[in-house]
Amino acid sequence: MLVLVMLVAAQALLAPQKREVFAQVADGESQLECPEQVDASTIVVLDMPTPYDETVRKEVSARVAEQLSAGGRGVHRLTVFSTLQSPERAAAPVTSVCSATPEWSRLIGWLPNAMPGTRGALMKALDNAVRLAQPDSARMPVSRLLADISVTQYLRAPRNTITVFSDLLEDSPRFSLRRCDSGESAVSSYREMRRGALERPQFGNTFVSLNLAPVLGVTGKTIDCRNHFWRWFFSDIEGPQAGLNFSYLPGGVELSATKEETTR
Repeated sequence: MLVLVMLVAAQALLAPQKREVFAQVADGESQLECPEQVDASTIVVLDMPTPYDETVRKEVSARVAEQLSAGGRGVHRLTVFSTLQSPERAAAPVTSVCSATPEWSRLIGWLPNAMPGTRGALMKALDNAVRLAQPDSARMPVSRLLADISVTQYLRAPRNTITVFSDLLEDSPRFSLRRCDSGESAVSSYREMRRGALERPQFGNTFVSLNLAPVLGVTGKTIDCRNHFWRWFFSDIEGPQAGLNFSYLPGGVELSATKEETTR
């Protein structure tokens, strides 16, 4: 009897939460609205000076889907950021949506068969963001975007993942990895530019996955500057879930003067 009373009480407590957490979207699918606390958070950062072709878009989706699947049990939030936004404003996500594993869904009475539709909506939102690339658009530097993200609500879950898709060759009038003399001077120049703001971000319980878009025709000095700078930038990662992984994307674009000018 005591167990039955406890179960009834638990359902009563969960019912208001269920109404707050879940909502019906226009097409009839069940969509999970993010609660204040989530069990895992995946952030995708898209830095696209040129549009990705179909092969790369599929690879981006496949790598993100793999990380979502490895997110563990509970509520998982996917947030997509893009550098295709004004550098004069604080970073804002393109989309931020949650999904829940079937075990968690059954616990609060949410139908697990709604999950495929929700996951499909997440991947569709990601694909739409990937297709937004416009070479002549204003862009926020990817280092600034990552620094902004590091102090937001999107990195406060017990388990966090940041997946970055970029050539990591940041090039702006105040800071450039394409025109630097050495890795040390790149770090010094960046720190001077960020004086008065957060310099190197801190990532707690965060696994960082860097997916490098190949760029052909760069000099050895440029590569050294890039590698030294980003090793320094991501050197403050702590916690049991922390880590840093580096891999290449397929393809490769030719570096040109026109491209340099349009991405500054």
